[in-house]
Amino acid sequence: MPATSEYFHRQKAGKYGYTSKCKSCKNAQIKDWVSRNPYKSRAQKMRWKALNYDKYLQIKRDDQRRRKYALKSGKIDINDWVAMLKRYDYSCAHCGSKNDITQDHIIPLVKGGQNVISNIQPLCRLCNSRKRDKLPDGII
Repeated sequence: MPATSEYFHRQKAGKYGYTSKCKSCKNAQIKDWVSRNPYKSRAQKMRWKALNYDKYLQIKRDDQRRRKYALKSGKIDINDWVAMLKRYDYSCAHCGSKNDITQDHIIPLVKGGQNVISNIQPLCRLCNSRKRDKLPDGII
């Protein structure tokens, strides 16, 4: 794996200007730390938000613009949605529950997904709220 910004994060202090761990290894390490330290992670995020409030608002506005554009990019036909529900037997694609089924964007709108039927899956409200704006495994 070549030492390029495609595989490694930039770091001024690091040897050759890159971090010692590749992006996927570093992201896995961070994800593991966050799962083991949820309170510290939340406190750290809140501190960052307080110290960088203008940047936080800009990121939020950009996400809202991206979402608004994505919603304009396509419209889900009710017949297509009903056909998908029938295909999944009116149940959640993740856990199989038949309670409170909602439309979930497989690739979230804020991550560049489109509002088209091929990017929609039926999820129960619980699974949909757990997924939030995460990408499915295997998509980078």
